[in-house]
Amino acid sequence: VYKRHSYNYLDKYLAELNFRSDASSKFGPGNQRGYFPSISLGWRMSSENFMADAEKVDDLKLRFSWGQTGSTNINDFVYRQFYEKGNPYIGQSTLTPGLLPNPDIKWEETAMTNVGIDFMALRNRLTLTADWYVKNTKDILLNVPIPISTGGANDPIRNAGKIRNQGFEFNLGWNESLNKDLSY
Repeated sequence: VYKRHSYNYLDKYLAELNFRSDASSKFGPGNQRGYFPSISLGWRMSSENFMADAEKVDDLKLRFSWGQTGSTNINDFVYRQFYEKGNPYIGQSTLTPGLLPNPDIKWEETAMTNVGIDFMALRNRLTLTADWYVKNTKDILLNVPIPISTGGANDPIRNAGKIRNQGFEFNLGWNESLNKDLSY
């Protein structure tokens, strides 16, 4: 399921809402469906009356966005127990547990927040984009080592990790046309 709603008023006030719902057979009953909303907002300040005297400013926009995504980066059916044929031992074949099952395995989720500004001036020759972001990932799908004394089963997949990334990004540019054949 995917839904999107956009709003644009006078190309000044911008909004978009998204909602995605996915299901995956990689997860056990009760954990197959994931829900992932997002929102983005924009305000083009350069279109406001109080910016009318700022003749050198071509565009000035503030942006905000927040959203969630999900990952299923694992093999199929890790929530079920499977057995593998072992090596022959004294003329007999054995069955050994494969990957230990995890009926609680669920979606890995990432939430990201971004606040930014876009600025253009001097007939679009000077450009600046600046962003601050935070990205939080939880329930990271990992192989978690277990003691060999468990009977030789492979390490199970678990939602065992989390990570946070944050930072600033800046892009400053200058565009100039010297003549119709040469620009930089």
